[in-house]
Amino acid sequence: IMALILVLGKSIYLPPNRWWYHLGCLLFLIPAGVVSFKYGNSLSYAYVGFGVLNFLLYPAFERVKMTDLHLLIIFIGLSVTLIPLGVGRRVASIYDNPNNYSAVVFATMYFGMLLFRKKLMGQLAVLALFTFLIYLGASRSMLGAILLFGLLYFSQAWVIKRTIRYGMLIAFAVSSFGYYSLITSDEYKILSVIKANTPSDKKERGLSHRDELYEYSLELVRRKPYGYGLGMSKDALKRLSGESVSPHNTYLKIAVEGGVIALAGFLVLICGFWLSSSSPLASSFIFSLMLRGFFESSTPLSVSLISGMLIIPMFLNEHTVIKGYRFSVFSSGSKSSSLSPEPET
Repeated sequence: IMALILVLGKSIYLPPNRWWYHLGCLLFLIPAGVVSFKYGNSLSYAYVGFGVLNFLLYPAFERVKMTDLHLLIIFIGLSVTLIPLGVGRRVASIYDNPNNYSAVVFATMYFGMLLFRKKLMGQLAVLALFTFLIYLGASRSMLGAILLFGLLYFSQAWVIKRTIRYGMLIAFAVSSFGYYSLITSDEYKILSVIKANTPSDKKERGLSHRDELYEYSLELVRRKPYGYGLGMSKDALKRLSGESVSPHNTYLKIAVEGGVIALAGFLVLICGFWLSSSSPLASSFIFSLMLRGFFESSTPLSVSLISGMLIIPMFLNEHTVIKGYRFSVFSSGSKSSSLSPEPET
């Protein structure tokens, strides 16, 4: 779809004027690519190939102007896939895993919030509906993410009417410390609060062995700080723990697979965006996904929807969408940026 948008826009690749995008992506792709071709398999090679392709294509969401109709089509198309096939203790859907379902719900919500930009009641309705769908999915990490998103977004967009740039970095640092405390000693009794407010059969499951995965993943990073190859974390964990499982942590997954330099690149990308963005919507959404990343894993620049939504909002937000319902794709030769508002016409 991204390639089609690029072709219809009749625009060749023009790199975005953001040093942090190039530096962050290249710091991620180059070391991860080298170790993937050295230690990985065909899946690792595919990760690298799609990573390079997405690095080139993501900026098209800003340069090729999308209209409300494009957003409406995406929003309806994704929403149809979210219709529950059944609801018991947890929702049943075409995504099989309720955690996957909740992640797609959250990503779909972004397009709804973007479609109803500058319409407070419409955005509140979208947030309420998709919070309910995530509640049905019973994903604790996604439920916390969408509630945090709502608090951050509405406070920035409708109350103080500006993006809290440095506040994002400070809040992320504090959250990182809170996660470390939770996963190691829980001296602040965070888990007790989570369990007391968990509305499903997951109440007694605690961290679901994430504390053990944390220790195993750190041990893998200590043994090979340069990484095991993209897509290879399950195999590496199986050799160490005997179980073929994901690290269930985006940052540990990147460090295990791509190495510590790749992780540093990803953090440069995200922090660079926060420090330069004027989009309350994109900043709040990505911040919430980053916190979700402490408990669920995804690989940046890969082919999953949640992976794409870690970066796409940097280029597709309330400053880059054109108001209107004309079904056309525009090519923009100007150096407009999502970092500063662009008047709607």
